[in-house]
Amino acid sequence: MVSKGSILIAYGFSGSQRLPSPTFPDGLDYDRSLEMSARTLAGICKKLFGPSEVEVKVVQAWTKKRLFDALDKEPNGHVRQVHVLCHGGESGLYLAYHYDRGNRLDGRAKKINAMVGKTDQQKAIEQWKQEDAIMVGHFIHYLNKGALQSIRDKHAKDAYWHIWGCFSGEEKAYPDTVGSGDPQRQPYFARFLYGGKSPVDGIAIQIARQLQVTCTAATGSGGAEYWVRDKGRNVRKARTQKPADPAVEPFWLWTRYNSRWVTYKPKIDPTDPKKVIVETVKDTPTLFQWTWRQADLVFSTTVEEKKGRPPQWMIDAYR
Repeated sequence: MVSKGSILIAYGFSGSQRLPSPTFPDGLDYDRSLEMSARTLAGICKKLFGPSEVEVKVVQAWTKKRLFDALDKEPNGHVRQVHVLCHGGESGLYLAYHYDRGNRLDGRAKKINAMVGKTDQQKAIEQWKQEDAIMVGHFIHYLNKGALQSIRDKHAKDAYWHIWGCFSGEEKAYPDTVGSGDPQRQPYFARFLYGGKSPVDGIAIQIARQLQVTCTAATGSGGAEYWVRDKGRNVRKARTQKPADPAVEPFWLWTRYNSRWVTYKPKIDPTDPKKVIVETVKDTPTLFQWTWRQADLVFSTTVEEKKGRPPQWMIDAYR
C-alpha cells in the first residue's frame, strides 16, 4: 500500500545529568521521557491517520543534523507533519540540552568566544554551523537560498510543524534572556540574535516564515510536563523526582494549565508577493493539521493535581 505522505517525529536529549554520558549522538539516554513521549505520539498519529494515509517515522535527534538528514531522505512534497520533542525556549530548540552536564556546549562556546580576528557576525556563522540546537537566525543568516529551498521542498502543501516542549512559542527572543549571565554562554547565545542588542522573532515564527509551514508551539509561563497512566489506568502527572516514574508508553507531553498552544501561519503579503508575513492564531490553534478551540485542548478541572492534563481525546487517541 502506497503512503500518501510522512510524519516525522524527532526527539532530543532529556538533559539527564547521569555520568558517564551516553555516546553522542546515537547513544541511549538514561532518561527516556522524550523518547517515550515521541513513541506515544507516533501511536497517536497512526491511530488518527492510518497506514493508508501516512507513514510515521520516529528519529532520535540530539543534533539538528539528525533532524535535517531525516528530512533530506524524504521525497519532495512528502512530509506532511514534523513533530519535535525537546527542551526549548523562544530562541531555539535545544536538542542536546545539558548533554554531558553542559560540557559539550561550554567547550564550544569557550572555543568560539576566544577566536582571534573574527567579528561577532563571523563567530555567529561558526556557531550556527557547529551548534546542536536549531537556533534563531539559522534559516535566515546561515543557510544559503539553495539549502533553505531544499528543506522547503520536502514539505507537502499546508505542512505543519509542532514543537512539543517549553516556551518555544513565545513571539520574541530577547538578548537579556539567553545565556543566564554565564560569562561564556551569555556572549555566545547573544550572537544568535545577530548583534544581540534587540529582540528578534522567536524560533516558532522563524520556522513558520522561513520554511513556509504552519508551526504550533507552547506559550506562557508554565511550559509543558509529562503525564502517565498508572496501573489503575488513571492518568496523572509523571513523577520526575525520586522515586520517579519509569518512562514507558504511554507517556504524554502536554502544556501545563498556565500555558497554551499557539499557532503561527505563513501567508504571502498581498502588497508584496516576495514577502511572507506570519499570522498569530491563539484562540483556534492547529494540532495534527486540524483547527481546535482552546476549550478542546484542556482537561477542565479544579483539582490541582489534574490541572494541565491532556484532554480526553488525546488520551483516547493513543492506540
